[in-house]
Amino acid sequence: MNFPVGASAMLFGSYYIEGYGWGPNAPNRGQLHPIKDTYAVLREMTPLILAHQGNQSMTGFFQVSDDDQFTQALGGYVITMTGTHPVYGQGKSAGASEFLHGNVPGGAMVIALHPDEFVIVGRGLNISFAQSSGQPTRLITCSRGRYTKGRWREDTKPKGREPRAILANNDIETFRLRLAK
Repeated sequence: MNFPVGASAMLFGSYYIEGYGWGPNAPNRGQLHPIKDTYAVLREMTPLILAHQGNQSMTGFFQVSDDDQFTQALGGYVITMTGTHPVYGQGKSAGASEFLHGNVPGGAMVIALHPDEFVIVGRGLNISFAQSSGQPTRLITCSRGRYTKGRWREDTKPKGREPRAILANNDIETFRLRLAK
């Protein structure tokens, strides 16, 4: 499932699912639902999200099947997102009552800060960038971090020079990267 560039929705009602356990191996149904971590990150990113709301500089993706792939043009680049691991099991998709082995579906939001600079927040995805023109793209800088009170705080600089990010399977992560044409 993809969310169109410039989507302006700002509300999601979960009916208190974050208080319930999830996955087939949740101990005593006490494992918190992964949406709790997502809300915490979104809360910190609210100023950035509001600054880009409705101006064609954001897109999102949620993995609805194990072989799901999403491609979206944003800021002169083509972004391709695929899941990093099986979530639903063979022949299943979103709506299954339990995730396979407790894995969380991949999902991300990408924000174009400037023409060649992006923020990616999510989990369980491989994300790659290519120029819309088909020309090669180079990664200039990439850092992992978080937004605190609307300001970027860098934690680490991952190694590698490919124009892509790999978001960990079940942990939500935030990357900021700059590309060169």
